[in-house]
Amino acid sequence: MNAHAERFIRTVRAECTDRLLIYNEQHLRRVLAEYARHYNTGRPHRALQATTPTSRRPPLLGPPQPSAHMPTSTATSARPPSRR
Repeated sequence: MNAHAERFIRTVRAECTDRLLIYNEQHLRRVLAEYARHYNTGRPHRALQATTPTSRRPPLLGPPQPSAHMPTSTATSARPPSRR
């Protein structure tokens, strides 16, 4: 786990923060948020054969449909609870 964190920090420094003058914590947070968005969507990754994560994502299919092997929820039953 520590190796993954160290690798990410090294990458962020080399590709992002070493090239900028950071003014304050708010500026740093904005810069890191933008870089994280780029890193997770637009940056090619070696593990993905130099493609971006968004290009490898399957298309969205819409809301899931109930299937025969999945029981429907009975939590919203129309019957009031019985009193004894």
